Amino acid sequence: MAAPEQQQEPETGQQHQSSCEESQLEEKLSERHLKERPVSRYILGAGVVALVLVLAAVSGLVVQYARSTFHSPPGDVCDTVDCVLHARSILATMNESADPCADLHAHVCGRSGEAETARDTLLRIYSREVVNTLGDAQAFLGSYHGSSAAVKAFAAFAKCLDRGASRDAGNFVAFMRDRGILWPHPPAASKAGADLHGVLDVLLDLTVNWRVALWFDVTVSSNSNQADPIIIIGDIGDVPALRMDQLAGADNFTYADVVQNMSHFLSGGEVTLNEAELVELRQDEAAFRNTLLASYTYADEDEFDNLLPLKDFATLFGPDVSSAEWTTLLGKYLRDAVNVSATTTVLVFKEQQFKRVGNMMGYLPNQRLWNVLGWTFAYAYAWIINADFDSLELNPTTRDVTTRVQCFIATQESFGIAYASPAFRDAFNASDRDKVVAVLNWTSAALVTLANASRAIAESTKTEARSKIESLASTRLWPPEPYLHVGSLDSLYTNFSGEARSFLEIWLQSRKALRAALASPYYDSLLTSRSRFENIVTRLTSFAVYGRINNTSLLRRLDAAKSSGERRQLGDLFALDVAFLAMQTSSVQDPDKWPLRLKSLEALTEVQTFYVSYCSHHCYEPSGRLMCNLAMNASEFNDAFKCDARPRNSSSTCVFV
Repeated sequence: MAAPEQQQEPETGQQHQSSCEESQLEEKLSERHLKERPVSRYILGAGVVALVLVLAAVSGLVVQYARSTFHSPPGDVCDTVDCVLHARSILATMNESADPCADLHAHVCGRSGEAETARDTLLRIYSREVVNTLGDAQAFLGSYHGSSAAVKAFAAFAKCLDRGASRDAGNFVAFMRDRGILWPHPPAASKAGADLHGVLDVLLDLTVNWRVALWFDVTVSSNSNQADPIIIIGDIGDVPALRMDQLAGADNFTYADVVQNMSHFLSGGEVTLNEAELVELRQDEAAFRNTLLASYTYADEDEFDNLLPLKDFATLFGPDVSSAEWTTLLGKYLRDAVNVSATTTVLVFKEQQFKRVGNMMGYLPNQRLWNVLGWTFAYAYAWIINADFDSLELNPTTRDVTTRVQCFIATQESFGIAYASPAFRDAFNASDRDKVVAVLNWTSAALVTLANASRAIAESTKTEARSKIESLASTRLWPPEPYLHVGSLDSLYTNFSGEARSFLEIWLQSRKALRAALASPYYDSLLTSRSRFENIVTRLTSFAVYGRINNTSLLRRLDAAKSSGERRQLGDLFALDVAFLAMQTSSVQDPDKWPLRLKSLEALTEVQTFYVSYCSHHCYEPSGRLMCNLAMNASEFNDAFKCDARPRNSSSTCVFV
């Protein structure tokens, strides 16, 4: 199918800092990918990736709306609790005087104020979705006597909330020293392993043994389609990401103050950094932070993934660490789960981001690298033993919500999605799961229809696409089988503890239990799984039918667009049309269909509600205007809002998706 090329609005958000050499290398790598991949693969990939992410998003429904009544009564409008809340959130930002045909974002989001930061988004989503879905931890612990795994997770969450201020950093400092992290003291230059190889050793120890994904994550995935487990190099953890974002908003005085306070706390008052050391530390930390947080907005356009054998790994990370050294290091930490060799398969998410991290690590002198590593880890996790470091916020209400978010995601790092299992089972019995499968089938059928109708796709490619869609539609829709049965789930968490004298003890015990389960087939898919909601670690673009059909598309490497940003927009537009077609199909085929209009928004037609609902999910994003107004190019938008036909730019070209 073809889509007209659109004018791209200026992007917002922090731009990552990288050298000219890095930029040139990234451009060459991107060009190599574009040249080597056949056009038919672009077309097929667009459809298949859209379906993959439909699967992921539909799977994510299991928690997000678990507390509402799953079956909406037949009628003209949806009036369940969720639908009413969603309508209210739309009305709170809607500016009805703005013309949707001229600017959909102004119409839907005109009263929303300025774009949120990533941290603000997480706080809002936590308050609106996590709390409403899972409820109060203490109330749960007082009334629920089912899954012991869920009880342990909620007990750990409650223990985290009970932390107080502390002057004793002894146990935390001991943990750092056991890893070779001496900050705020200077690193031992004569110590064995003080070079880049030693830094990688520490990073791998943190991520594999302690689930601290500071600059990248390392996990093992056992997939039925793979003969052997594969190693996954993934995104940073939620806790480091949230804490980095806090620092991003600090002015020079606040930043220096928190560094000195942390330094005094960890050193017992022995170490005070001078001004030059503070400037250097902030500069180095900001370089990593800007690179790692760039992917939360459209600023980072090179989020390509790469699948390669370990023997070629040095070509990706950089020449400072050889592939043989990587093989040795990964084998040291993953040998219980993977027989690591030069031919072991590695899947690297966001390869350009990972490459930039490798370049920065190779560029910084060893002492500065150790200092920024130590400071980043200290700020990311020292709050778990001292509530004084919970937040930089002065407002007590905002500070309290920040603390709850941090405790929630820190507990999730330890227990995966175990805490949500009771809500999942309550919301999705066998009949309800059948309904979700029906939604997926409608979406799959919509995708096949679009592919079959395209005159740009060869018949052989259409056949291959149909085969892949059928295969994908039958995999990974639900959490692994143990999640559906209390006894099986609890057995996976036998060695986990939700009770201890302190949250730090729970943190250490749970991470040890996770390490012992590294070879489990459920390690990646359940034990370390994250509830995504709409968090800051993955850019999820929700194409929603009132929160019931979510579709996300992160299509990559399309052949004719002028920029990565334009390619992403075209992919999102394609996915939006797929979601709309799926909605139409579901409303026709389901005799007990969900109402497609919302109570309190009865003036909107079903199709108008679809586009307004979609746009409302982007009101607070830095790229919100771009994403909202993307819908104005969707196939049914003009008819839905009775817009006059807009003239096409005569210089526009067609970009094949």
